Amino acid sequence: MSWLQKLYETYEYCSKNKSCEFASLPAPVGQMIRSVHVELMIDLQGNMLNARVLSPFSAVGERSEQETLIPCTEDSQNRTNAPCANPLFDQLEYIAGDYFDYEWIKEKQPKLEEEHKADDDDKKQKRKEKIEEAHVKYMTDLDKLCAFCLEQNGAESNVTMQLVAIRDYLKKNTLIADLLKQGLLRGDLVTHKVFIDKKKEKPYELYEVMRQKNKKVSDAFIRIAVHISGELENKIWEMPDFWETYAKFYESIIVKNRKPDLCYVQGKVMLPAEKHRGQITSRVSKAKIISSNDSSNYTFRGRFSDADEAFCIGYETSQKALNTLSWLVERQSWRRSDQAYVIWGTKDENIPKVFSDTDELVNAGEEFASKTQATNTPAEMSDDPDDEYDWVSAPNTSAGFAERLISTMNGYKKDLNDSAQVVMLGLNSATDGRLAVTYYQEITGSDFLARVQNWHETCQWFHSYKMKKTGDIRPDGTPVYKKISFWGAPAPIDIIEAAYRTSYEVPVADSLVKATMDRLIPCILEKRPIPKDIVQTLFHRACNPMVNYNYDKIRTVACAVICKSFNGELEHKNSTDKEKVSMSVSLDYPDRSFQFGRLLACAQNLESYVNWLEGENRSTNAERMMHQFSKKPMKTFDVLKRQLLPYEMKLQKQRPHIKTQIEGEMNAILTRLSDWMDDVNKPLTELFIIGYSRQMEEIRKNIADAMERKAQKKALSDEENMINDR
Repeated sequence: MSWLQKLYETYEYCSKNKSCEFASLPAPVGQMIRSVHVELMIDLQGNMLNARVLSPFSAVGERSEQETLIPCTEDSQNRTNAPCANPLFDQLEYIAGDYFDYEWIKEKQPKLEEEHKADDDDKKQKRKEKIEEAHVKYMTDLDKLCAFCLEQNGAESNVTMQLVAIRDYLKKNTLIADLLKQGLLRGDLVTHKVFIDKKKEKPYELYEVMRQKNKKVSDAFIRIAVHISGELENKIWEMPDFWETYAKFYESIIVKNRKPDLCYVQGKVMLPAEKHRGQITSRVSKAKIISSNDSSNYTFRGRFSDADEAFCIGYETSQKALNTLSWLVERQSWRRSDQAYVIWGTKDENIPKVFSDTDELVNAGEEFASKTQATNTPAEMSDDPDDEYDWVSAPNTSAGFAERLISTMNGYKKDLNDSAQVVMLGLNSATDGRLAVTYYQEITGSDFLARVQNWHETCQWFHSYKMKKTGDIRPDGTPVYKKISFWGAPAPIDIIEAAYRTSYEVPVADSLVKATMDRLIPCILEKRPIPKDIVQTLFHRACNPMVNYNYDKIRTVACAVICKSFNGELEHKNSTDKEKVSMSVSLDYPDRSFQFGRLLACAQNLESYVNWLEGENRSTNAERMMHQFSKKPMKTFDVLKRQLLPYEMKLQKQRPHIKTQIEGEMNAILTRLSDWMDDVNKPLTELFIIGYSRQMEEIRKNIADAMERKAQKKALSDEENMINDR
């Protein structure tokens, strides 16, 4: 129960140390967040003033206006197909007293055969009876809520006046008729018909909003605001006074049917929870993390006579803890269907983006620092994430990114120190109805930061596979992207895609993503070695440049993971005879696989240079034979050498000095390989791809230096010509 205790503590801290703004807090006790589609405005006499469709869109970092806190019961919070209304705001069929006065039909009603029509009518009648029964109970409970609020707060309180106005309006049973008059629904008041769906037409925005949710318009959620002259607070769902009143009201109901019991989380005697909320990992997921309603299979039977003997959690504790978990999952987690990993501080400290790559982590840290320092140094930081900061080293170098990473981590250390507690929780659903805790750890803030920093420092390479929107739009309306390069560690999801994705069109299966994520997360949070099979898979894919998926991403991610794995093995063995590998490792690194990688890169450089001279853009023989080269290097190189002869002759004619330079480099590598003559045809290790990438980077650096010297020489020549002309 430790994780429930930490969630409860987080709720208590947030509720006492933050403002009561809905967007910055977990849902209060007895409340849940739902997407509401229509807002009605009524007056104090319960008369309709207007109605509008709520937009599903929101600004970055803000909630959509559809997101609404609505009061709920344990039954309504967990309802499936059984009719059960929420106490105040709900779907049309629950709160509209005239819902079944109208015939809800499709725009093109299908013709039913006579034998099926009777069955269909019977089902509709049974459903109608259940919904009408739920509506009657809803109105009865609403009357009780109004009476309780009147007794608690008095008739003059804002909450009481709004509740009474909402009740008086709904008692008129004109909600569907009013929506038809307002133009939100399409139908006929005379014939009492309403269309469930319709063709796309601009005047009916509600149909379009519901179509985006893949729902019928009859499923629309409704909320009601009350216009009070001279009063600004007309949204009862955002009022803390109402949250508190409803919590007391619901407690007064359940206290009649339950005896207080010992809460296993808080160690106090309190009213127990009979049902616990679902919708933890998403709004549509019904999977519950705590459940005991299955009395026949894998639950308490055989050990206890009833569920309460197995465990007991207070209603208030359950609401606060699980509402907090849902809030954290939505705000700061990594999610894939019903799998989620969430990391938080019990005092709601700002947490680094663990599930992101180094670039995103550093940018988020700098953005957080700029916001916290804005009042002190408003001119020192820019709001533009593309602006360069005044670091000692350029940010596109290894040293520059290392400095930014250290600076970012130092920024978090103010809150995440030895006294801070960080909780790491993994959730996954084996079935549609059950959610399990698959990972749990509690560590100090400083230890957590040290682990995150270690991951980004040890799993590092230079990457250029990321794409970012420029803000420009092409003539066809599609956004323009540009490549982003960065030093550091790839995101876990990028490692999974590099290892298992086979094409741009087909994503990695959810089951494989979730299983692999469970194995990668401990590598970050516990400094465990990366599983060897993942390293091998990345290595074999990096040895095949002809794959249909992003090869540059596969190769650089593979290099980062191989560096992490190889250097971890050196530390484990306390080896001192070899230096650690990285993108700055010496070209003379004493390893046959590394040197063979350099040799293949030189062969590729020779052929690709000739292709460039001739205006060709095709894959080289070195790329096509790379996989076989990793299996039998020297034998494959002999074949490759013969295939390079035509290119060597062309290069001799056009750029003899370049040919001499490349061949000199290859001969030097072959001389170096003579130290391992007995092993020349044995399969290469993962350091092969490190040597290949290291040499390719050296080639690119030499080309860039040559182009810079050429540009400087041309600029100097132009300047001399200008002087001579004078």
